Amino acid sequence: MVPSRILHSTSIAVRAAYVFAALSGFAFLAQAAWPDRTYFPVDFKYFWLSGRLWLEGGSPYGPELETLGKAVFPGVRINPFFYPPSWRPISSLAALSPPQTAETVWATLSVLAFVLTAWLLAGVSSQRYYALNHWRCFALYFAAIALLVKAVEIAVIIGQPTPFLTLAAAALIWSIHTRNAFVAAIALTALFLKPQLSICVGAGALFIPFLRLPLAAAIAATCGLTVYGLAVDTPLQAFSDFLHNLNLYNAYPENQPENMSGFNFITNALFGGWTASPFTLALFTGVLCCCACLILKKAAVAFHDTETALTMVICFILAGTFIMPTHNSDLLVAVIAILLAPRIKTAPLRVCYLIGALFVMRSMSLSVLFADMPGPEKTVIVSFLDTIGLLLLLCPAVHLLWRQAQPKPPEARSSTRGIMTAAIAPGD
Repeated sequence: MVPSRILHSTSIAVRAAYVFAALSGFAFLAQAAWPDRTYFPVDFKYFWLSGRLWLEGGSPYGPELETLGKAVFPGVRINPFFYPPSWRPISSLAALSPPQTAETVWATLSVLAFVLTAWLLAGVSSQRYYALNHWRCFALYFAAIALLVKAVEIAVIIGQPTPFLTLAAAALIWSIHTRNAFVAAIALTALFLKPQLSICVGAGALFIPFLRLPLAAAIAATCGLTVYGLAVDTPLQAFSDFLHNLNLYNAYPENQPENMSGFNFITNALFGGWTASPFTLALFTGVLCCCACLILKKAAVAFHDTETALTMVICFILAGTFIMPTHNSDLLVAVIAILLAPRIKTAPLRVCYLIGALFVMRSMSLSVLFADMPGPEKTVIVSFLDTIGLLLLLCPAVHLLWRQAQPKPPEARSSTRGIMTAAIAPGD
């Protein structure tokens, strides 16, 4: 641990160290976002292609996507478009520019999303958990996210949307901290673009009084975006093709359970190839989250307490990444678990947290200890480490939430309610 007097020092050397940490993180992300390469990002091409079809009034869920993809990116395999119709405004906006220009803008915005993520999380931590000013906390968080989390670099390189979803998760945390309902509604709407997260977060938000109105607004906005996304030449056929694509999701090698972390990885290992469909997992997730909320609600006086609400959202985002099928790059949203660190006091839970964070952040690096060359074996090891890491992160998060949900004396309850709840002692 770095001595507190060094972190709070006003010397030029310490200030320079904070600046150097932030600039190092930015330089590392910059080389990933703007490299000298000849290939087009794997994931971003689907957003550009779908946007081009939407701009022309067509649907990205039929064979037209592959036809256009082979014409624009010859020699590249084109999978079906699995993202929901609510992506239409974003994809259409990206497709207004030529592919290379759009990719450069997307990568730049991805880097800025990580900067804002660190800024928002630092704003919560500096006021609640650490006696550091906002800028110093931001420098530490940004350097940690950019330099230590391997999935950050991968997401930027392949053009994943997870940087923006991670920003949405951080914005939701910040909105609860500041009681900003408008930001909460926008953050929830953005998170709903990723179905793996929407079910868990939506179920949890139902039991947090402050989030109920933003949740209703987010659901309405998502429904509106979905209708807009299906407003093509043949809307019923587009909807049918979208459902068909979802059923094909597990048929592609990169989406096999051994290549993904969480619940499906475990069921595949235990039951010899059996995996749950996305619909089954969605139903299972919704029931599980509602049951968990009801149990917590029975134990708690109410989820008016800001600190309990923050922990609950972190728990349900982590649960969403574990229960639903996720790749290594999807685990970026788990960086919000950084807010748990100062509140975990017992040694066993600290060990769980540290090992879990190490596995999630550096699973690809740790996999070389078991498999030297890239291949199926290494991918399985990465998925295994990610799965174990998520479980280990969930243990202290759930324990902390359970402790916070316990009934408090009347005088304690009255002191913890309100718009700007005072920082609760770590571990309470």
